[in-house]
Amino acid sequence: MARLGPNGGAMPGQLRHLRFVLDRERQEVIMYSDDVMMVPAGAEPGQFGVPVGGGACRDYSNVQNGSLVCPSVHPPVSEMHLRVVELVVWPEASLEVRCWHRQNIGSPALGLKDSEVPPLEDQIRIAANILWQQAIQTERKAAVQWEDSWGFLRAERQDVPGALAHSSSAGNLVDTEGMSRSQALMGLRLNVPRDRFRKPASTQQELGWRQPLERGGLRFNYGLKHDDGIWPLADIAPWPARAAHMAVPLPDGARISMRRNGDIWTCVPWPLREHLQPHVPQLPGALVDCRHEAEVSSFAEQLLLQPHAARMGNAAARGEKVREAYIKFFVDKKKHDFVQSSPVVPLSDPTLLFANAGMNQFKPIFLGQLEPNSPLQGVTRAANSQKCIRAGGKHNDLDDVGKDVYHHTFFEMLGNWSFGDYFKEEAIDWAWELLTEVYGLDEERLYASYFGGDEELGLPEDLEAKELWLRHLPESRVLPFGKKDNFWEMGATGPCGPCSELHYDRLGSRDAAALVNADDPDVIEIWNLVFMQFFRGDDGRLTELPNRHIDTGMGLERVTSVLQDMRSNYDTDIFGPLLAAVHDLVGGEPYEGRVGADDVGMRDTAYRIVVDHARTLTMAVADGATPSSEGRGYVLRRILRRAVRYGRSKLDAPPGFFSKLVPKVVESLSPGFPDLTKAAGERVQGILQDEEVAFDRTVDRGMQFFDGLKAELEKEGAKVVPGDQAFLLYDSHGFPLDLTEQMALESGLSVDIAGFEAAMEQQKERSRAALREQQAQEQGLRPLQLVAEQTAWLSDEKIPVTDDLKKYTWNIRPSARVEAIYTQQGFVNSSAEIKDQSASVGIVLNTSPFYAEAGGQVGDLGLLTNEDGEELMKVKVVQVFAGYVLHVGPMPVTCAVGDEVFCEVDYEHRSKVAPNHTMTHVLNWALREVLGDGLDQRGSLVTADRLRFDFSYEASSGVSVADLEKVETLVQKTVDAGLPVTSKEVALADAQAIYGLRAMAGEAYPDPVRVVTVGSPIEEVLQSPGAEKWRAQSVEFCGGTHIATTSEAKHFVLLEEKGIAKGVRRIFAATGAVAETALEEAQRVEKRMNELESSSVEEDALMALQKDLDSLVLPAVPKSQLRDRLGELRKQLKKKQKKKKKGKVSKEEQAAALTELKEAVAEAKSLGKNFCVKTFQGAGVDGKSLREAAQGGEFDIAVMVLNQPSPKALECLAAVPEALQSEKAAGKWVQAALATVGGKGGGQAAFAQGAAKGVEEEALQVAAEAARNF
Repeated sequence: MARLGPNGGAMPGQLRHLRFVLDRERQEVIMYSDDVMMVPAGAEPGQFGVPVGGGACRDYSNVQNGSLVCPSVHPPVSEMHLRVVELVVWPEASLEVRCWHRQNIGSPALGLKDSEVPPLEDQIRIAANILWQQAIQTERKAAVQWEDSWGFLRAERQDVPGALAHSSSAGNLVDTEGMSRSQALMGLRLNVPRDRFRKPASTQQELGWRQPLERGGLRFNYGLKHDDGIWPLADIAPWPARAAHMAVPLPDGARISMRRNGDIWTCVPWPLREHLQPHVPQLPGALVDCRHEAEVSSFAEQLLLQPHAARMGNAAARGEKVREAYIKFFVDKKKHDFVQSSPVVPLSDPTLLFANAGMNQFKPIFLGQLEPNSPLQGVTRAANSQKCIRAGGKHNDLDDVGKDVYHHTFFEMLGNWSFGDYFKEEAIDWAWELLTEVYGLDEERLYASYFGGDEELGLPEDLEAKELWLRHLPESRVLPFGKKDNFWEMGATGPCGPCSELHYDRLGSRDAAALVNADDPDVIEIWNLVFMQFFRGDDGRLTELPNRHIDTGMGLERVTSVLQDMRSNYDTDIFGPLLAAVHDLVGGEPYEGRVGADDVGMRDTAYRIVVDHARTLTMAVADGATPSSEGRGYVLRRILRRAVRYGRSKLDAPPGFFSKLVPKVVESLSPGFPDLTKAAGERVQGILQDEEVAFDRTVDRGMQFFDGLKAELEKEGAKVVPGDQAFLLYDSHGFPLDLTEQMALESGLSVDIAGFEAAMEQQKERSRAALREQQAQEQGLRPLQLVAEQTAWLSDEKIPVTDDLKKYTWNIRPSARVEAIYTQQGFVNSSAEIKDQSASVGIVLNTSPFYAEAGGQVGDLGLLTNEDGEELMKVKVVQVFAGYVLHVGPMPVTCAVGDEVFCEVDYEHRSKVAPNHTMTHVLNWALREVLGDGLDQRGSLVTADRLRFDFSYEASSGVSVADLEKVETLVQKTVDAGLPVTSKEVALADAQAIYGLRAMAGEAYPDPVRVVTVGSPIEEVLQSPGAEKWRAQSVEFCGGTHIATTSEAKHFVLLEEKGIAKGVRRIFAATGAVAETALEEAQRVEKRMNELESSSVEEDALMALQKDLDSLVLPAVPKSQLRDRLGELRKQLKKKQKKKKKGKVSKEEQAAALTELKEAVAEAKSLGKNFCVKTFQGAGVDGKSLREAAQGGEFDIAVMVLNQPSPKALECLAAVPEALQSEKAAGKWVQAALATVGGKGGGQAAFAQGAAKGVEEEALQVAAEAARNF
């Protein structure tokens, strides 16, 4: 160890004992030995073995080589300590010595007379001189500044050779705010930058100070002594040591190395990290030997000392233990049901991009829409750890991640819920019990907030919650806040209520009430308890919920940081292994935990971004999402590109580094989420690897775009990158603004930030407008919904849920009784009470044969009539809410509660839907037969004209035409075989035992569950469920309507197969008359193809055939084959054209192209579009023709022409009428299209053109897609 013995010995025998003492009150670990004392600041003499000596030192000025020489002292100074000095490492990268003077320390106890006690300032001078000597010895220069608690005594020293004057303000040196210890404080600071405070370069040794605090620092307590007893500072590397001479690593990579004269000793660091010695809770006073490096590894395996560990049942406060303790407390002790976390990708909630809170999967309960056969039916108490992502929509933490030490895009939400069971009292008492008794948090550091009332809401102060908290906390720590902080709402409408938050003061020993909800990093919210007792209606009015609920949420990462006494979530064991894995991949400096201005080069920011985003992407992709160009896929793509960009630019990471983190993420998260298997991780890693490679190509194209833009600016003499161009780089190439600013700076340019933000806001407004339009359309389709208030009213009125078992029976006309009539204004007794004759009306019946929309199948259509068959109401929409089937349609002729009506389902419509549904099952089975077991259903949609089926499939090229043909043949054979289709409700456990059963991954199924088989009847299957033969037929969970035999489908054709995201494919198919028509069209087109192949090839004939192939609904296999044959004909035509003399396109060809363009424009207008993008394989329309046509008034919408005269070249032209130029200026439109393929262009708002060279073959379609999305 570094110079512990009086004679500088290095053998273990000369080191007697190194003690690690836990000061429970101050939450600090103190290290000291028999030779050099390391004691807490302000320690009482003898309290921790401080020796009692005699004599006095009256000469404090002679400092030689880091030693205090006190010639008049008897006995020698080495036998005593003058005073306790505390060394503090500050985040500002400075060193500071603090001398703490406790008023109650009596000098006689030190063996000194009052007159002989060295003045505090003299003691500081002694410490300063020693530190100066060390600074000088290590070729460093330093300055000293005096300070005290209430003001600073400025006494800059310049009498030391090489010392620098210190000129920074005194106000930022010591955090004296809130100090509760009764001492005077005087100290000094040596302003030595951390990155310079190293030993000479020849030794390659570095301090690398740990800095867990933004205010304050990591404290090592030293006692001053005679005879070279102070260790040279440059020889000490605090945890986690960064020195090149690092010795044996402790668990989790924590190390401390203290070195002198070539002998290395490795000691357990502060705050001793990994293993808890059984007897440590008996501290203070426990002895721990510090052994030589050969023995330290086994020693380290025996010890963990953390501030709260002893109060957690002597178990480490590791993240997985924190999660386990939470669930065990509520499940075992408080009798909650454990409900597995839902997938982070919501399967049945289109309003969410990602699951962002634990309550998401319980929304049907809160909204009163839980189905009677739901697996959650009957659950009154629940607890779990929900995987959450907040990276889009209302809750979006993406841009904050990395900038601080507590934001995440992926996190775990510990939660407990009550559904109409317990309420405020139990929620508050149990929260207190868990935090203080199970987790062992210091009660003095906890604060509770409650709702202080709101006049606008008409709600008084939540005195009930306040009084409940006062049973545990003094009134000074029970604080009222307004609705912003303490009133929770699910949305603009729906369940809501007051909430109560628990806040924790990381520092303690002070009154931190003023810092609650003040965004102070040291006083943080750790748990939110929501008391869901109101419902906000469409009119904004609050009404009492019929059943009150509890919804709580506590972030695992944050509470773990509290329990591990870390000010940063990233310093916990949850992130430690991931940060180490990043360092292994990138090399260089390891993670230091720096933020803001301290994080020079943003290296630590990049570390945090990379590990956070790796967790997010791993979990999201494992749960079924994939990076793509829209929706949640686009959010994931942005996240991945952000992580890769920071890794590459700030950490100098090698290409392909990011996906290599997936196995470590799986290892970290799989204990809490067993569905995150190694196999799932391998699939995720492959997807992210491909996406990373694709991003590299995008970056290259973006750099090309920037180079072109820079050249244009230089030509114009401009020095500012326009904001809309910076936004184009951001939107099309994934270049964040700071990267564009960096590239601009390197080129001597700046960026128009205001213009960028304006373009960003315009895009957001377009998105909001699109969302409003979508919501309006949805409202048109679904004008009425029953939520908690309505379903509770129905239940209170003793109206039973609708008996809808008749939906599985065909061709019936049953009678039913009207139980309720509902409009936007509420329930009425008769249609005569409805004032608005255009309003939609929902009718609840006691029984119904209508199939309500569910499981991807559209609902039935039909009529409600009277006994004589006279129409009362057209049924346009059928939906079910909490078991109540709502039949929605226009205003009925006459209808009243209690009336008898007759239900007439449109069975002709259902007879088109049902075959598509049954063939979706058969298609699922056939895909598995042909492509193997590695695919899973990702979604489906069944309508009257076609079916859509999404599935996971890793082949980057998609499903081959040959495999599609095999799949189609298998399904058609099943149709031709006329196999029976049977269904039955089966106990869930029995159904899951069926060999070869197919089910949606992550979907929660009811018990019992309906099973549908195609082939052997379900009764036969259940007799021997484990038989492997059932794999040879379709067996699925399903609650939809089906045909009786497969022959009713008549025909089956695959219409299209395409990728919708990385690793996810989509198939469109059809049955019956639609399939028959598609087959007939294919035969007709093939006949034309045969005729073309046997005659002279002409461009117009090929173009007409191409148009048919693009527009007609044809089977996918023959369409692909026809495209190949058309391609061969084009090659023949090109060879023919090459024989012609080179020159301009003929007038006839140009006229033909212009005619084709006009037809495309007319078609776009007929579809209600205000733009048209037309592509030409070949010369197409030239600029002159387009300009003349536009100026002649032939186009009143925006027109873009993309010509591909050769495989490697692309031309782009655009003409925009004046009325549309503010929305779609031609110049910007052309730039946006060409940016995606590395081209450039420009022009005015009315007309523009550009080109791209050396492009890929698919450039034409890529540019066209970008143009359509502009």
